[in-house]
Amino acid sequence: VMALGLVLPAHADIDDYYDDLESINEQLEEMKENRKQTKSELDRLRDLLDDLDREMYKAEEELKDLEDKILAMEEKIAEQEKLIAEVEASIAETEEYLAIQTEY
Repeated sequence: VMALGLVLPAHADIDDYYDDLESINEQLEEMKENRKQTKSELDRLRDLLDDLDREMYKAEEELKDLEDKILAMEEKIAEQEKLIAEVEASIAETEEYLAIQTEY
């Protein structure tokens, strides 16, 4: 029995060894589950990031369209202001002409 005790651990030690192994296996399973959950959460966050990227791209396109519309409106306003200035000049000439005609 003594010779076997040197080669094999005592029965209580074997039970402790198996308990330790079982505990380690449980921890490994927990770690695997945590890894799965973390990977799942990462995938979800990546999807959200992709959605945000798409939304930002759409918003940038809409902003560019609005800027183009604003530029077009500013050009139309400038053209209208030019026409108004021409009409005002024409009115001034007409008033001047009428003033001269009235003097005679």
